[in-house]
Amino acid sequence: MTFFQNISKLLFLLSALFLVSCGQKTHNFESEKNDTVVWRHASLLTMVETDSFTLVSIENPWKSGSVLHKYVLVPRKSPLPNNLPEGTIVRTPIERVIAFTSVHASLLCDLHSEKSLVGVCDAEYIMRPEVLEGLKTGKIADLGSAMQPDMERLVGAKGEALLVSPFQNNTFGVLEDLNIPIIECADYMERSPLGRAEWMRFYGRLFGEEVRADSLFAEVEKRYLDIKEKAGRANHRPRLMIDTQLGSVWFVPGGNSTMGRIYEDAGADYIFSYLDESGSVSLSFETVYAKAADADIWIMKYGSPQDYTYETLRNDDRRYADFRPWKQRRVFGCNTSRTPFYDDVPFHPDVFLKEVLRVCHPELCDTDFVPCYIFPLK
Repeated sequence: MTFFQNISKLLFLLSALFLVSCGQKTHNFESEKNDTVVWRHASLLTMVETDSFTLVSIENPWKSGSVLHKYVLVPRKSPLPNNLPEGTIVRTPIERVIAFTSVHASLLCDLHSEKSLVGVCDAEYIMRPEVLEGLKTGKIADLGSAMQPDMERLVGAKGEALLVSPFQNNTFGVLEDLNIPIIECADYMERSPLGRAEWMRFYGRLFGEEVRADSLFAEVEKRYLDIKEKAGRANHRPRLMIDTQLGSVWFVPGGNSTMGRIYEDAGADYIFSYLDESGSVSLSFETVYAKAADADIWIMKYGSPQDYTYETLRNDDRRYADFRPWKQRRVFGCNTSRTPFYDDVPFHPDVFLKEVLRVCHPELCDTDFVPCYIFPLK
C-alpha cells in the first residue's frame, strides 16, 4: 500500500470516529465501541464497527485517495439511529438481494445466504447448483443481461440491495433511480488474489454471516499461502504466456491484477508482470508475439461447447502455431463454459493457484492431484 493510500485511510478513520463521537442528545455515540476491522490483504476496504452501526468505505481503485462509496450498515431489528454519518444506509442482514454476476451469486451459497437471492443477471453463465435450482423453481428471477437487465422483472423481484460490479467512469443509469442500495462490488480491482477473496468478510457482514465469512477466508488464506510457499521452493520459473486474441485485441492480466499475481505466486515467470495495471490490458497480436513467442508454457481461458485442441487453435489463427508452446505441445486450457471457473476462483484462488503450480512445477504437486479447471490441449 502506498504512502498516500495509508494517509487516505487514516483520514477516513479519523473522520469516521469524529462523526461517531459527535452525536447529539438524541443519540450519544461517545459511549459506543469503535472497532476498526483489520484487513490482512484487502486494500480498498475500510470498516469501523460501533454498537449501533458499521461504517464501510470503499476506496476508488481508479482514483487513488478518493472514495468510491460509503455504506452505513444498521441491524435490521434495531431502530434507525439519529445523526448517522454520511453514506448509503443498508439494513442488515439483507433478506432479498439481486446479484448481477455469477461470482457473487456463488459466494452467497458459500456463505449459506442463497435463500436471500431473489434475482440474477447473466444466468446462462451460472453453474452453481443451488442457484440453478432457484432459477428452475422460479424462486430466483432471471433478469437477463447485466448490461441491460429486464427492469420490469428487476422491480418485481423486490430486492433490498443490488450487488453490481462498478467500472471506471461508468454510472449505473436507471438503477440509481430505483432507490435501492447499490453495493459496488469493486473486489475485482484488488491487487492480490487474497485481497479480492478477503472481500467475502465484507459481504458476510451484509448477510449476517460475518463469523462464517471470517472463518472461510482464514481457510482460503492458509491454503493459498501454503501453496505459494511450496512454489517458492522451485529452482526455475518457466516463462508463461496467457490467453488468446479476442477480435483484434489480446487481453492480458496486468502484473498487479489478481490473476497476474496468481501466476507469479505459482512459481511462473509471467511475461506481462511488468504491466502495472490491476485489471486487464489490451495489446496487439504483434506486441504479444514480440514478448511471448519463445514462452515455455501457455495457459489460456476460453469458452466453448467443446474443448480446444491444437488444431482448433491453429484454425482460429494460424499464427498461434508460431509460438513455441504450440510447437512443443505445452499449451493448457481452461474451458470456462464447462468448468465453474468464474463461479469459484475469485473467492477461492487457492484452488486455481494449485492447478497453475501443477502446470508449471508438476514435481512439487502430489501425484494423485485431480485438476478441475486446467487441462492440456490434445
